Amino acid sequence: MLRPAVIALKAIIVLGLLACMGAQTAMVLAAVNTFGESLQKLVTSTIVFLVLLAVEVAAFAIWQLLALIDETPTDFANASRPLATVMAAFMAIAVFLWIFGLTLAPTDVAPGIVLLIGILGLAALGVALLVDIQRHLLLRYSAE
Repeated sequence: MLRPAVIALKAIIVLGLLACMGAQTAMVLAAVNTFGESLQKLVTSTIVFLVLLAVEVAAFAIWQLLALIDETPTDFANASRPLATVMAAFMAIAVFLWIFGLTLAPTDVAPGIVLLIGILGLAALGVALLVDIQRHLLLRYSAE
């Protein structure tokens, strides 16, 4: 019963990783084309590239968690490291989004857009905290 859900999630992760890599390629090309012209565009491209890299790290860690499902005797200690990686990736996403908002604030971008970017950073931090709580519950369950 769980197997179709795992296969579907792996397919979604593969599609998401392909989309991230395509967007990263576009960010690198944009950074190369605007190098020396506009520092703001270079900083924006770099921050978006780093956010996508953190998303990829989280996706690979989730893939490792899905691989643990296939194992018959689940070793909870092995699940702690990928969960910590997901937590760290989402904390990095939150920091990168806040830095992105700070770089956009002095420009002509509407303040509402900057606020939305800050709220997205808070949402990413909330995901990181939720994963941390799940990791602690998993460690407590494995200790019993």
